[in-house]
Amino acid sequence: MDRISRILVMVFGLQLLLILVFWFGLDGELDQPGSLIELDRTQIMTIEINDGENTARLVRNSENWADGASVNDEFPADSVKIVDVLGKILALESGWPIASTTAAHQRFEVGESNFQRRIDVSDSGGSVLATLFAGTSPGFGKVHARLLGEEDVFSVKLSNYEIASGVDDWLDKRLLAVDRDPVKIRIKRPGGQADSLDRGDEFLWTWNGNKTDSEKVLDYIARFQNLRVLGIAEPQSEGVTTQTSIELEFPQETITLNFFETGEDEFTVTSTKIAGTYRVASYSVDRLLIEETDVTAIEEESVDGEKASLP
Repeated sequence: MDRISRILVMVFGLQLLLILVFWFGLDGELDQPGSLIELDRTQIMTIEINDGENTARLVRNSENWADGASVNDEFPADSVKIVDVLGKILALESGWPIASTTAAHQRFEVGESNFQRRIDVSDSGGSVLATLFAGTSPGFGKVHARLLGEEDVFSVKLSNYEIASGVDDWLDKRLLAVDRDPVKIRIKRPGGQADSLDRGDEFLWTWNGNKTDSEKVLDYIARFQNLRVLGIAEPQSEGVTTQTSIELEFPQETITLNFFETGEDEFTVTSTKIAGTYRVASYSVDRLLIEETDVTAIEEESVDGEKASLP
């Protein structure tokens, strides 16, 4: 091997050595991406999500987020959704930064005055533990992100729709649902008409004293247990009369649902179970405002008569 060849081999070997040192470090192990936010979730009492116009404030009401939370200090929040999103935020990996300049902060919309989402997590004393800015999306299921006080911008596995800033996005949509069977249901309609569904001995239900189909009644009761709201509504103005109400009577209490038609394929609903006025789809309300034929049993005599009339 001549002198030039030996020099080329030495240069190539030096380049290879530099590459190995760069990637593996002195201990010989490949650098792994670290967590973007180093926090213990038990420290987090409050999460505020802001989009520049709207803010959703999520507050933990008990020892664990899964056991209860509120949104904007007023309405029950969807704890399952909060736990899922909080887990994703705390699991974000930093990886390699894609930019580190003030101009990039503006371009990727992760600046302090130019962002798509600002997430502040605070402890029980109100001290902010971390602030995350989320901006533009580099691809499906990803978003550009930056921590307050840091220059580096990262591409992380998160979507802005998962960290929505609207109150309705975090509202517990089951807040009007009941978790047990009533003993009596009264439907009061406009004009004073009222119908009563009563549970008698051996769980035999009657509609205004008439026999019912037990399976149909059980399906009807399940609709109250699966009732979902669309979101929060403005309170009804004074002087507006209740169009329809349903009373669910239990051994220890009575829950009354009051329905007001809005003319937008929705109803607004109030309940004595919980404060507030809520939006409910007309379809859901129609399934609650039933008539006698929806639950009464078909008499055997009528069935036999129909069979006899057949050719």
